[in-house]
Amino acid sequence: MQRPTPDSERWRLLNFALEHPRSAWQLIDYDARLFVRRSISKYKGSASSSISAAPQFHCVYFTCRAHYNYLLLSVKSLMLAARPRIGRVFIYHDRRDPLTRFQRKELSEILPSGSLFRGTRHAMSWGGTRLIDNELTAFNEILPQLGTNDTLVKIDSDTLFLSGKIFDQVDQSNADMVGQRFYSSPTSTEYAQGGCYFLKTRAVKALTSTYILKAALLSAIAAKPVLPELPEDFFITSLARSEKLSVSLIDFFTTPQGSHQNLSPETASAFISAAKEKHSVIHFEKNKSDIVILGKAPTI
Repeated sequence: MQRPTPDSERWRLLNFALEHPRSAWQLIDYDARLFVRRSISKYKGSASSSISAAPQFHCVYFTCRAHYNYLLLSVKSLMLAARPRIGRVFIYHDRRDPLTRFQRKELSEILPSGSLFRGTRHAMSWGGTRLIDNELTAFNEILPQLGTNDTLVKIDSDTLFLSGKIFDQVDQSNADMVGQRFYSSPTSTEYAQGGCYFLKTRAVKALTSTYILKAALLSAIAAKPVLPELPEDFFITSLARSEKLSVSLIDFFTTPQGSHQNLSPETASAFISAAKEKHSVIHFEKNKSDIVILGKAPTI
């Protein structure tokens, strides 16, 4: 085997990994678990996805107890916008800040039957290798529940659904992944913003059956964050493209700018009505507490 030279890609990746040993180890740990899973699957034979009578959208939230008020409003808006098309909803809550029994009970009363609550593998974080591991591990756990023609929707707690139009768009799309376009200045590329994106079953299968160490290192170098802060949405989109999956980036949600804490109910309703004309989703990435004001508007 040829030894890596100081200017080779392998040498560059090795040096970058050594700068962030804990994050690199988490990636190695994920790939090791995947190797075991693939070996067992090869021995037993992989289970094929079932074909559901009608394609369904199964949803997965990653959340915590501190964000429960946001989560409750988001789930309510999802049910109002698309309940007949929703299969199961999977709530992955922070292992260090889990939902209470009362909170799980309250959510269960509005969620479709068969919905599940599970703890995350790692404590939640804004980005980085722990979050990537949490999401890909969850996607793999959910995969057996997906029909061949189903779609998995990844949703953040600070997201409100205004209408079911985006579900129509995804139904009509042949893309493996559909997301809100977002521009990365360091890489001069667009990717699917993480507030809400859609993965067809074949995409979930591809993403959860590929090793991620090299892909994550390359993504972090390209995007120029340190490895522990690699944005998971940028990475998931990059991984999808590296696996030759088709990615469709469209404009279906808006991110409000500024604070809306002082809006009256009437003004909040007017804001929501105006947003509905162009968008299916509002993502409160900047001012999360605004979801409590706008989420209770009569037009939601």
